Amino acid sequence: MKRRSTPLVKGFRQSAPYLNAHVGKTMVIMVGGEAFADPNFDNIVNDIALLNSLGIQIVIVYGARPQISTLLAEQDCHSPYHKGIRITDERALEIAKQAAGQLQLDITARFSMGIHNTPMAGAQINIISGNFIIAQPLGVDDGIDYWHSGKIRRIDTDAIKRQLDQGSIVLLGPIASSVTGECFNLTSEEVATQVAIRLKADKLIGFCSELGVVGDNNEIISELLPNEADHIHQKLVAQRAQDCGTGR
Repeated sequence: MKRRSTPLVKGFRQSAPYLNAHVGKTMVIMVGGEAFADPNFDNIVNDIALLNSLGIQIVIVYGARPQISTLLAEQDCHSPYHKGIRITDERALEIAKQAAGQLQLDITARFSMGIHNTPMAGAQINIISGNFIIAQPLGVDDGIDYWHSGKIRRIDTDAIKRQLDQGSIVLLGPIASSVTGECFNLTSEEVATQVAIRLKADKLIGFCSELGVVGDNNEIISELLPNEADHIHQKLVAQRAQDCGTGR
């Protein structure tokens, strides 16, 4: 007797090889602060939770740039940028800590709701945050003091791996402390990149307000190998240097 496969069965058969190839793999997912206001964010949370439930190790790095900017404006606090990095004085740092802390609570709450509209609805998703990153100050550049804007000094990859091996999602934000107990404001891009490198992650995935990386034919490039990403980066650096040289 000939049986017809349902769309569900066909979809499962087509996805099974892909899922099998990624079980046990590590993915670092960077979520820009703009994503939290997007109507699609709940779907992003569900997709990440589903990946975790299928045995993929997930590290989420979230940014809070627009949330910080909103709070700064509400409190009439000016925090300029230098070379694309926010200059974080003491007042701006307190506001950044407030914004980052609120987002951490919101993200944890979203994942606590489980995976909606699936047979796994109500499944427990463990979100772990901690002092996995040790920061240090950026210092002074071109006579500009970055104050409490910092960069990564050390990442406790062993501690992160222990949590991932237990099936937890590790959540990392833009605020990290130093060996002296000071707090510093980091860029989510640096955190995600350095965590991916030091964990030797299989994929680094980014959600941001822009469409993504655009190729020579104005098409969106959905996936890049490291050497391809480096080639595009070098082109952008050369283009920026040319624009600065011509005063554009």
